[in-house]
Amino acid sequence: FMKFSTMLFLLALTVSACAPGGTVNLDFQEYQDFGYSLAWSPDDELLAVTANTGLYVYDTHTFKQVAAFAGLGGSSATFARNYMAAIDGDGLYVWDRNGYKLLFQEKTVDKIQFQSLAISPDGKWLVTGEQKQFRLWNLPEGDVVAEFPVDGFVSNLAFTEDNTLIVIAQYKAVIQEWDLENQEMIRAFEIPRDVL
Repeated sequence: FMKFSTMLFLLALTVSACAPGGTVNLDFQEYQDFGYSLAWSPDDELLAVTANTGLYVYDTHTFKQVAAFAGLGGSSATFARNYMAAIDGDGLYVWDRNGYKLLFQEKTVDKIQFQSLAISPDGKWLVTGEQKQFRLWNLPEGDVVAEFPVDGFVSNLAFTEDNTLIVIAQYKAVIQEWDLENQEMIRAFEIPRDVL
């Protein structure tokens, strides 16, 4: 079913509309450029497509575009039940899924500061993987709750169903598991480099 849905979305993208300029623009263009990154909402209601020209959000039932962020070409996005977040070379952006109101943003220090992001299943936390650290933000306020230093770039972040955070640093063969409630590492283990 997922392959069929993806094929339908790619078809829908070729005939769908995109918005020029602005943060959210519902005046869509007739042309959609190449989409290269997809993010599904946990409830399978929405699909975020990253393209060269921006970040576009589609309703999975109607295939209609519900939001367009033309300035976020090349970004990475993620969803939670109530939020959508994205990172690019200019910063971090977090929106309320109800109307896509921008809740907060953080500008980058340099273009490669933000490497990855994830939102906890309960929607309580946002985590950003960065150069030499990952940061824990509360939602929806956007306050930094904690900073965790790492060696290298945090290239991948994921949450388990019980809100355990999984962290992988780029070029390292080490996976870390974190209990964010207590802000402590549960364990770390090395995997063969050829897996990476």
